[in-house]
Amino acid sequence: MNIHDVVDNESLIKICASAFAQEDIGEAKKLLFISTKTNQTIDPEQIPMFVAYDLHKLPPVCFDHVDVTKFLKDLLVLQSGVNAIKSDYEFFKKIQINNLE
Repeated sequence: MNIHDVVDNESLIKICASAFAQEDIGEAKKLLFISTKTNQTIDPEQIPMFVAYDLHKLPPVCFDHVDVTKFLKDLLVLQSGVNAIKSDYEFFKKIQINNLE
């Protein structure tokens, strides 16, 4: 899951603008433009990945900025996956017990 899965673009822009200095954003833009070629399709592996080095500088992402519908959908998918694992575990556990008898 990435930030775009739970935060819309407008909120993401506001978060970044309030958390990072204009100079930092400018340097990141320069790096992005230097490392990509605009005259051809960009290979996703060639795009630089920007990460927060000083985690204490990151602003909190509140529920005001979260797409709750997407978050709940992902939670249901995760819950379904956990239930499937539990079901498979119980099934194979019964098979092993039956094989031991």
